[in-house]
Amino acid sequence: MRCVFEDYFQRSLVLFFIFIFSLASHGSNTSHFSLQHQNRLLKSYTLKDACSKHFKESPLLSNIEGPMKLNCMGKTFNPRTLCKGEQKLKSSFTRALVSNDQQSVMCEFATMVKLNLNCGHSLIKKACQISAQAACDVMKKNYAHDLKLVHAAKVQDGNRSLADCHFSNQSF
Repeated sequence: MRCVFEDYFQRSLVLFFIFIFSLASHGSNTSHFSLQHQNRLLKSYTLKDACSKHFKESPLLSNIEGPMKLNCMGKTFNPRTLCKGEQKLKSSFTRALVSNDQQSVMCEFATMVKLNLNCGHSLIKKACQISAQAACDVMKKNYAHDLKLVHAAKVQDGNRSLADCHFSNQSF
């Protein structure tokens, strides 16, 4: 019996210190970003297929020129326009992503997106000073393109202010 209790208390003590450390590091962390999807789907295009779909012609060469620029034999476009307005299994287009190897473009679809971002973040800093709605409008362009804003609020988390945004393809 004694060994079982000693192991239990040792594990409890370790878990307690991990918990305290995570709280301490959470409070000192100035950046916060949370992104949740419901009914998330991805549709992938090779660079050649993306160029063919957008320009209706097959290029010999294509490459990524940045996070939001695809070059098809000298003609460029934002990959976001590739799936704008499309729906997949009741999920609406949220954003375009470039693969880590930069060999494909992925369109992301979801029925709902929940976002939390620190108002001090450079993406929404100015908009967050205006209103939560303005901050959510900026995030909509980047993370919930074809969804509707159904909730916008500023939430206090300790000494920082967060923009809390909920987007959906359903009207409530």
